[in-house]
Amino acid sequence: MTRKCCAWFMAGLSGITFLMIMASLIWGSRLRDASQTEDRYIFKEIIRVDLEEPRFAFKGMRKIQEMDVGARGEILLTDGWRAFLVDNQGTSLHLIGRNGQGPGEYEMVSSLRIMNDGKIFLFDPVGSKCIFYNQDGAYVRERRIIEVPTFSVLALDNGFFLVLRRVENRDDTTTVFYSIYNDRLNHVCDLEPRYSFDKPTKKFKYNGMGYAIGYILRPGHIDIASNAEDDFHLYRYTETGLRERAIEFEVKRAKTSPAYRQDQENRLKKVFGQSNWLSGVMKNLYFPKYFPVFKWFGRLETDDLVIELYEGRPQEHDSVLQIVDSAGRPQGSLSLPAAQFRRLIKNRIYSAYEKDSGYLCLRGYLIERRVP
Repeated sequence: MTRKCCAWFMAGLSGITFLMIMASLIWGSRLRDASQTEDRYIFKEIIRVDLEEPRFAFKGMRKIQEMDVGARGEILLTDGWRAFLVDNQGTSLHLIGRNGQGPGEYEMVSSLRIMNDGKIFLFDPVGSKCIFYNQDGAYVRERRIIEVPTFSVLALDNGFFLVLRRVENRDDTTTVFYSIYNDRLNHVCDLEPRYSFDKPTKKFKYNGMGYAIGYILRPGHIDIASNAEDDFHLYRYTETGLRERAIEFEVKRAKTSPAYRQDQENRLKKVFGQSNWLSGVMKNLYFPKYFPVFKWFGRLETDDLVIELYEGRPQEHDSVLQIVDSAGRPQGSLSLPAAQFRRLIKNRIYSAYEKDSGYLCLRGYLIERRVP
């Protein structure tokens, strides 16, 4: 994959684009109105990483494209071009690897992970390299994966790889799905769900909402879900690709609003500026009548779900995250500022917010059950 192509894709990930990749997990049967029950959870802020603070700003990092959190609470971040590790107190930030083409070096970072054993994994889509470092960020080894053209690869704890694939179809559509490859980079299986979208043409209208296919990795398991359909679908697999079960449940979708549409158009202008390319996009931009079935989701250690729905409001408003148990019964809700992205690790939720200055601020919250 060329650096120019990768740069376009990474720029798209920082705004409202036509293809979103979201990390996530879902479990349950049917979502009900969580406002009808007393909240059984409380939350408190446990960490804050403000990239505008002098101790971080000197590194030159303003944005966060992707992140992961380790078992000790350490945070792995990338702005797309570099990777940094933040300690579990949010007090220090140090570089992992460096830019280049040599061993342990990368030209871009599109996906990353802190493995269960503490090792750090980065994927460079320009060099098609899977790079491993130890817990302190020292280079261990790397492996090229040129046999499988892709923008996103994650190393699994059993030595296999989870690969995001795009297949161009004869009917001018593109299909997106995940596949598992073994330690020899042989194809093992393709995972459900998958979704397709039309290729851009002169007659094609850009969907301003975008759709998502996402994953979450838990010990020994992979969960894949998509919001491209009217109902919510989840498929659970083992790390070797054996499907264990499939879940489906309904979500009542809100209608898109003029205020929300204007907010997304403003965000596109802010990300891409006033360019001829953006002017062409804006002329062909449309929003579906209804939002996708979810915006973000995750699962707590109790197996309760945390689900963020589209509510049709501009993004500067707070978002309500509904909590339901595995049977779909409401357990309460959380109100947090609307974020560019979130990650749920055990009972800790991390959210990235954009400040007026353009810098991002990352906040971590501990979610706990309320004592009766």
